[in-house]
Amino acid sequence: MPDSLATASLLLMALPTLATVCHWLLLPTFLRIVAARSEMPQPRIPGLELPRLSVLIAAFNEERLIAGKLRNTLALNYPDDRLEVIVGSDGSTDATDEIVRNLARDDSRIRLVRSQSRIGYTGIHNLMLENSSGELLMITDADISLAANTATYLAAWFSNPAVGAAMAHLIRTDGQGSPAEGIFDRLEERTRRLEGKMGALVGTYAAALMLRRALASPLPSDTILADFAIGIRPLLAGRAVVYEPRAKAYGMVETPALELRRRIRIAAGSAQAFMRYALPVLARRGPAALALASHKLARALMPVLLVLILIGSVLGCFSVGMTGTISKALVLLLASSPLALTVRPRLRRLLLVQYYVLANAATLYGYVKYFLGQQRHIWQRTPRTGGGQRITDTDQAEEAKGAA
Repeated sequence: MPDSLATASLLLMALPTLATVCHWLLLPTFLRIVAARSEMPQPRIPGLELPRLSVLIAAFNEERLIAGKLRNTLALNYPDDRLEVIVGSDGSTDATDEIVRNLARDDSRIRLVRSQSRIGYTGIHNLMLENSSGELLMITDADISLAANTATYLAAWFSNPAVGAAMAHLIRTDGQGSPAEGIFDRLEERTRRLEGKMGALVGTYAAALMLRRALASPLPSDTILADFAIGIRPLLAGRAVVYEPRAKAYGMVETPALELRRRIRIAAGSAQAFMRYALPVLARRGPAALALASHKLARALMPVLLVLILIGSVLGCFSVGMTGTISKALVLLLASSPLALTVRPRLRRLLLVQYYVLANAATLYGYVKYFLGQQRHIWQRTPRTGGGQRITDTDQAEEAKGAA
């Protein structure tokens, strides 16, 4: 019996660990092979006729950031007569609305759309959509700064009728405005680039996400993760979703606690989106189905694999010899995961395994909250700063020599 227990514990530790490592190491190679066969042609910028663009900014009590966000958006290198900026105020109770109205008096491109009561991110998105007039829509968050040519780089993709949505490259910055380093962020960035090359980007976010108005029908009111749903629906319509690394968006690094809170919500929203959209995308086959299955659905299994590793390591603690030693060390490693909350993002590489475990624990908790019906679709505002603006100002000066 002890031998059987040791064998079972080793299998539970080894096989999920091997599967996890293989996924992270082999996924880019797999996507690179697929992308090489179905790469989207790069758009041409010079002489491009830019369509009318509506920039949609959802806001709830953003008095500290909204003025800077609007100035940054109005500074985009995009024709003034083809740009409108709509701020959707989700029942804000601070000075957000007043600030927007004051700026709108000086610039007719700014419009305020307000809900008197809280209706959530999805509700305010649908309200802004109803009041927009652009052929293209760009969704961007209030705490994100955009490089000068971001909108131009994204809009260029839509000269290709096969493209339904395009997403910018999000760069996380630290408190001094310098780019923050993150191993998992770099791995995800590489995956997005490869998916984007074949027009099969899955898992979009609202740093700067542009799409055709024709593909922007209102979302169901209970949608938890609106930007994910917005980005995956063009794939259902048979359109490509691309990634444009030259279009840069900047946002501040969150504290570890806030990042875990965000991961919980993302996990719940992803679970909902998978239930609604995954099967139709998979049924279409092609690059989008391959990307969804190999990236997002496989990544969704990572928390389950970690649970199996934990079970195996706990069982192995009752064994003797090498199995018992490895199991105790692994339990100690897993138990030390909360230490990842105590270090700065740049120091996480010292606690890489602990951070990975903690992030997947948050993801698993998000799944549980969704299936138990405990995840709210009304957004909760988190503490924010505008530090990304500093690096964007420099970037805009450099970008002025670029596309337009």
